[in-house]
Amino acid sequence: TFSVMLGAVLGAFLGLGLALFREFLDSSMHTSADVAKAINLPVLGNIPRLSGFVWPSKKRRDNPGNDEFINDESSSRNRKIRELYRESYRACQLELMAAVNNRRQDGLTLLVTSSRSGEGKSVVAANLAISLAQTGQKALLVDANRHSSVYHSLLNLDSGAGFMDILMGNSEWDAVVKNTDLNNLYVI
Repeated sequence: TFSVMLGAVLGAFLGLGLALFREFLDSSMHTSADVAKAINLPVLGNIPRLSGFVWPSKKRRDNPGNDEFINDESSSRNRKIRELYRESYRACQLELMAAVNNRRQDGLTLLVTSSRSGEGKSVVAANLAISLAQTGQKALLVDANRHSSVYHSLLNLDSGAGFMDILMGNSEWDAVVKNTDLNNLYVI
């Protein structure tokens, strides 16, 4: 009985110690506060993930829709959820503009990237550009992803010459810029 009690107590302490050690070794980031602390810069906004979007699946690439874009009014999703989604992009765009307002007067370059595919870079970049265009500012959305170019299909544009053609000297940038259905939004 004493050895059973001793084994139980030692097992509990060993399990607790192992759990604490694993937590100590965990260097992953779980919240936006973790990210802000790690890079010593403020987080400009949080964009919620809308459930039901499996991005970018093969089916999604072959049959793209635009119900994740903030200018889409035809979505059958709950209007309150859609408005909160739109507002998160507007808030992020306003924070971004406020952060750079005093630094540059001749434009802004913003890179949207992530460590893995399928995390929503294209949707985030497009929605920030749409949000900016809706304020009357001109926005040029550049699709520099040569492995998986998606803006032409997502925004219903011709897939002619693009960013790589400019880099290789095959086209001039003004010949590659495409107008979209949204005023002030252009795509390369």
